[in-house]
Amino acid sequence: MKLLLIIGFAAFAAVANAARDPCICTREYIPVCGTDGVTYGNKCMLNCEKQTKNHELEIAHGGPCDEDQAEQVDLTVQDPCACDRVLNPVCGSDGKTYNNRCLLRCAKLTTNPDLEQVHEGPCEEEQLLRKPCICTMEYNPVCGSDGKTYPNPCVLRCAVAEMPGLKQLHYGPCAEQAFQVRDPCICSRVYFPVCGSDGKTYSNPCMLRCAASKNPQLQQVHEGECEQEINEELFRNPCVCNKMLRPVCGSDGRTYSNPCRLNCAKETVNHALRLVHYGSCDSQAYQQQSFIPKSDVCKCPLMLLPVCGSDGKTYANPCELKCRQRITNSNLGLVHMGPCNQQSDEEATNLQEDCACNRMLLPVCGSDGVTYANPCLLNCAKRSNPELTLVRYGPCVHQQLEQEQVCACNRMYFPVCGTDGKTYINPCYLRCAQRNGKPDLEILHEGDCNARQQVEEEYEDKF
Repeated sequence: MKLLLIIGFAAFAAVANAARDPCICTREYIPVCGTDGVTYGNKCMLNCEKQTKNHELEIAHGGPCDEDQAEQVDLTVQDPCACDRVLNPVCGSDGKTYNNRCLLRCAKLTTNPDLEQVHEGPCEEEQLLRKPCICTMEYNPVCGSDGKTYPNPCVLRCAVAEMPGLKQLHYGPCAEQAFQVRDPCICSRVYFPVCGSDGKTYSNPCMLRCAASKNPQLQQVHEGECEQEINEELFRNPCVCNKMLRPVCGSDGRTYSNPCRLNCAKETVNHALRLVHYGSCDSQAYQQQSFIPKSDVCKCPLMLLPVCGSDGKTYANPCELKCRQRITNSNLGLVHMGPCNQQSDEEATNLQEDCACNRMLLPVCGSDGVTYANPCLLNCAKRSNPELTLVRYGPCVHQQLEQEQVCACNRMYFPVCGTDGKTYINPCYLRCAQRNGKPDLEILHEGDCNARQQVEEEYEDKF
């Protein structure tokens, strides 16, 4: 019974205190406008203001006050910092965001008289809202107008945000940094294999330079894959080969469809067999990595349409005859269609019966310098020319072509500047020129020759 009386008395006291203290209000937002032009969160908050500070305060109307009317109120009459908690943010001229206009006016009258409202809504903090630069790790260097080399155009565009006047001068590293790559291990995935002095094949020269940064003794031995790797890989089961077409030329003059096939022949048939070069045997002249004009190289189809030349030799087709004429620079002409040394009808009939050859295209070169479509046709010709022998598998490569240095470079764009002031599309083309009349030619620097000149002109214009 006593407990109930105590609880009842405490509840009555709390209600009495609430009645005596008008500023114990809920946070329910039912705005009303006071005669002082201030919006109060609810009637209780207005009554609190009336009982404690402004006894003449009354409710002007329900709802928030008109903003224009509130601006006209003399803020010095009341407490400028008596603000509700309504979240209606505004941005001040000091770059700060205030939760509502009242709080901004409070700051203006108490701390910063020059403070003004810039706009409604929060301030735009540029440093926080700026989108970060998201660039790949691709190494495609470009030179900026500040003389710095950027890894790729995207990184340079990011730098423009900090340096509005920055521009791209040219692709490739800046001239003074042509030999200095910040990170030698930022490499592309272009497959341009090179063989290192450690016997390993690297995907491209950049990968080798990356490894050389950790092993200073490492050097490039030659372009192309290391042969040792292939031999070691194929040594276990020499004749278990796939059907990958990657022709190689053996020392027996035969073209094998891939290195595994050659290794199989070496282990089972000819132990002295070795790999001469990559590519088919008929392209040996093109493996010398040097250059002659394309117009000097005869490109004829492997079509069997024999013709007889004025030198008494039979050529596989008219194109082969014209090719021979161009190379020898002679008056070689076409005598008639068909092979030379036509036999009598009876002999020809017997020859045709003995020489029943199919049309399989497996070109071979005879000792008479003529390319035969396949070995069977060479044997047929041997009946009329007993001294004829097979020189090699594949089309004949005329002697003068063999003596010429021919370029077998790919078209990968990796420009280098030579000491002759010319730009070569990759190091292979420079070496081609080196072997064809320019023995003193060396690589001056990586990148276009004009890059250094362009940068020098830029600096001359500035200074």
